[in-house]
Amino acid sequence: MPLVSDDIPVWARMDNAYYRKQVVEWFEARPWDFSISFTNDNYCRPVLDCIEGLPKSAWTPIRSDNTEEAILSYHQPAGWNRQQTYVVTRRWHDGKQWLAVPRYSVILVSRSDLPLAELVRRHREKQGQENAQKGPLIDLDLHHPPCRSFHANQACSGQVKMDT
Repeated sequence: MPLVSDDIPVWARMDNAYYRKQVVEWFEARPWDFSISFTNDNYCRPVLDCIEGLPKSAWTPIRSDNTEEAILSYHQPAGWNRQQTYVVTRRWHDGKQWLAVPRYSVILVSRSDLPLAELVRRHREKQGQENAQKGPLIDLDLHHPPCRSFHANQACSGQVKMDT
């Protein structure tokens, strides 16, 4: 991190594996923005419980076709030093198919001063960055790092022992 000066804007986008108190506190100590999405029911449930029963008017459409909406929610996980801010999205469609129950996603965010659609858009750019890395890996017959169980990945890191 010493290579990134304080005047360079950073938005770190992470997934479920980084939803840890230590990680969040580390990022909070820096002048960076961050977002962490998670799917683990144990993490989602307390946040979803906070919004349960809210009227439709509490939700903000975040897509022009009105197929997805979002809301800010606040929750302090057990053992954490402070309350965190989350964007919860819900979809009533899967493509052209209506869903019987909405599909929710939860994203911890470091900011609440941006429009909800912008917070979601910025976080979802993470997938585009990951996809950009897949092409070169596939072209080199490598697999998503850090998986060292694949022989191709071991060869690149100099860890394969060659039998003679």
